[in-house]
This record gives sequence, C-alpha cells and structure tokens, in this order.
Amino acid sequence: MEVQTTHRGILASITKVKNDDALSGDLQYAFYNCANLKEIQLINTSAVTGLYMAFYKCSKLETLVEMDCGNVTSISYAFNECWELTNMGGLKNIGKSFTFADVINLQACEKLTHESALNLLNGLYDLRGNGITSIAPTIAFATAVFSTLTSTEKAIGTNKGWIVK
Repeated sequence: MEVQTTHRGILASITKVKNDDALSGDLQYAFYNCANLKEIQLINTSAVTGLYMAFYKCSKLETLVEMDCGNVTSISYAFNECWELTNMGGLKNIGKSFTFADVINLQACEKLTHESALNLLNGLYDLRGNGITSIAPTIAFATAVFSTLTSTEKAIGTNKGWIVK
C-alpha cells in the first residue's frame, strides 16, 4: 500500500494500526495529530522513504513495533509530543539512507523503557563501520531515559558514528 501524504492529520481518528501490508513512500505527516492512536503493530516499513513529522502530536501513542528504516532519509520531528511513548521495538537500520545529520528527537518520550532505548541504540545503522564519516546524526533521549543508560550502552551508538544524548 503506497502512502504518500502531506495532509496533516489525515488519519487523525484512528486508535490502532495493525497492518500486514507493506507501506511504501513518504510517510511525512501520516499520523500527525492522531491524538487517540495508542499502538502500532505489524507494520512493514522497509520501503518507506520518509518519516518527517510522521507521529508528531500522537500524544497517546504508547507502543511502536520495530520498524525497518533502512530507506528513510528524514526522521526529523517524528516523535515530538509523543508523551506516552513507552515501548519501541527500534528503528532498524535508521541512518543508512541519511544524506545529512538528522536528529531522532525522543526528548518528549520520558516514559520510554530502558529496553526500548537499547532497542533504538542497537537498531542504529553503523555509519562508522561502513566508512561513512561525513555525517554524525543524533539520537536525543529524554533526560530521565538518558540517565538510565550506562557508558557502555551509550557507546553502542557512538561507536556507530552517532551522537547520543
């Protein structure tokens, strides 16, 4: 199913996403302001190219399964105002298709579990290991979440060429 939208809040009334179909294209603003959305599961995102503001203002979103983000070129503002986000399976291969130093901003996600933070760090694309040194994207956790990470856990991201804060 091709999803390509720049219409903010086009899916605003949904509460749960459970989709066996593959999504493709640019999901910019796709779930913007879906204030009742609590859970996203079984979603194939391997052909998605953009997540700019995709979940922005999903204030009740609690659970997001692992998403294959190897083709995603932008994730800016994707999780802003996701106050209830607690469980994340991760963003597999995020950064692989970046052409600039983008930021995964999770600072509003103060309820994110330690396991979710590790899922995110483990899913980061290894820029350094693949010879990419021209960009250094950032993953920014809420202060409370960041403080639970050990220096060894933070190094999972920094050793891959990411700024972890």
